[in-house]
Amino acid sequence: MGFRFQRRINLGGGAGLNLSKSGVSTSVRSRFGSVGTRGFSIRTGIPGLTYRNYGRKGSDAGLIVLLVLGAAAVLAVILQVLLLAVVGAARAAAAGAKAIRRRSEQGRLAKELPALPPPSQSSEQKSDQARE
Repeated sequence: MGFRFQRRINLGGGAGLNLSKSGVSTSVRSRFGSVGTRGFSIRTGIPGLTYRNYGRKGSDAGLIVLLVLGAAAVLAVILQVLLLAVVGAARAAAAGAKAIRRRSEQGRLAKELPALPPPSQSSEQKSDQARE
């Protein structure tokens, strides 16, 4: 088994300089994968599972990267829309349940409380009327 040497010097913003025993190369990393002078890799979102394609000499390598990254972006947007829909439905259901609970409590209270007599005059108003 042979020795392996690999070192990455981070240049900021996802860019880096890769050093290995076979030479120097550059690459740019993102959360979806990396693209470099020697090939590309795509992260799948499953820990430990990555698609790599190195040493590809052709014009379709860039197209493949764009297609996969575009599919990942569309999938992320679809998941966000579904999540927002589920959260909105849950909030609407909670608000409806709260309104029903409030109405049932108001109806129960109305049944329990006796009918109140009309408001009577205060003692000050009675004394004012007596003076007149």
